[in-house]
Amino acid sequence: MHYEKECMSLKSLYEDAEEQIRSTKVALENSYKEITELNKTKAATESKVVEATLSAEILLREEIRMALEKERLISRQEQEKLHMTIEELRHSIQRNEIQLSRREQFSKQEQNDLRQVNSHSFELFKSKIIF
Repeated sequence: MHYEKECMSLKSLYEDAEEQIRSTKVALENSYKEITELNKTKAATESKVVEATLSAEILLREEIRMALEKERLISRQEQEKLHMTIEELRHSIQRNEIQLSRREQFSKQEQNDLRQVNSHSFELFKSKIIF
């Protein structure tokens, strides 16, 4: 009877141990499932982070490209304005040179006319003195 009690006690311990093993296996399986879910969540989050990073980089590159294009356009417009100003100044210089040339010609003509008048006046004066 003592042997039966001991067998019953061992059987009870054995069953308790099996129950604990089953319980531990279930807990282990649940832990593995939770780890798997956490890994999936982590992978999804990492994917979203990578996607957001790439999206931000693309947007930034586009903004930089647009800013560069805008600066190029402004630069071209300023160059065109400078070229127009240079052309206007060249035309102005040409007009001024033409006007100066005409004035010089007019002045030379006036000087020649005055010389002739003076010469003629001198001849008249001379002829009056002689008489």
